Amino acid sequence: MQTSSIIAIGDELVSGFTLDTNSHWIAQRLRVLGYPVKRVSQIRDRPAEIVEQVHRELDDAEVTHIFLSGGLGPTPDDRTFVSLAEALGRELVIWEETRVRIERRVRRMHEAGLLQSPELTEGNLRMARIPANPALVFKNRPGMAPGVFVVRELRFAFAVEARFYPVMHELEQTFPDVAVGSYPNFETKELVIRVAGADVKRVEAALDEVRRRSLELGFTPQPA
Repeated sequence: MQTSSIIAIGDELVSGFTLDTNSHWIAQRLRVLGYPVKRVSQIRDRPAEIVEQVHRELDDAEVTHIFLSGGLGPTPDDRTFVSLAEALGRELVIWEETRVRIERRVRRMHEAGLLQSPELTEGNLRMARIPANPALVFKNRPGMAPGVFVVRELRFAFAVEARFYPVMHELEQTFPDVAVGSYPNFETKELVIRVAGADVKRVEAALDEVRRRSLELGFTPQPA
C-alpha cells in the first residue's frame, strides 16, 4: 500500500487565521490516485519544527510519500525549502530554470507597471532556491516558487518480492537510520524498493547496497 502524509506549514494555519484548504485538496486527489493519506500535520513556520516533522515522517515506514505545503514565498518567514534542505542533509541551490522563469515574469510585471524595477531582488531569488539534487522540479505557472519532489527508489521488472527478504532484513540492521520498503505493483509487473531517510549519504549508501545485492540475486534495476 502506498501511503502519504501531508505537512502543512504556516503560523496562519495553527493560529486559526487561515483554513488549510491545501491539505483537503491534496488528500482528496491522493485518495483517488491510490495514495491514501495516513496523517496531516499542521506546524508553525519554525525551521527546527519543520525539520523535526520531516524526520518524523521519514522515520515512519508506512509512509511512502511526503507532501509539504506552505512557506514557499519571497519573504523571510517562508522557510520551507531551507528547512527541508537541512532535514535531507542537502545544500540549498539556485535552480537555474526556475530563476530564468522568475526573471521573465518580473520583467513582464515591470513592463506592465506593476513593479518599479525589472531586476531580480533577493526575495525573488529566495523562490528559486531549492534542496540540491531533486528528482523532479514542477513548474509553478500561476506563481513563481517551484514545487520539489524528493525520492530514492529502484525498480525491478518481474522480481519476486520474497527473494528480497534477506536484503531488507540486513538493511534494517546495517542502516537503522533509514526506512526501506518494498512495494510490488502487480499492474506493471514491477517491484519498487524505496529508501528514505534524513541523511542523503546514508540513503544513497543503502540504495547502493540494494543495487549490489539485487545483482547477486539475478535482478537488474531498470534504468531511471
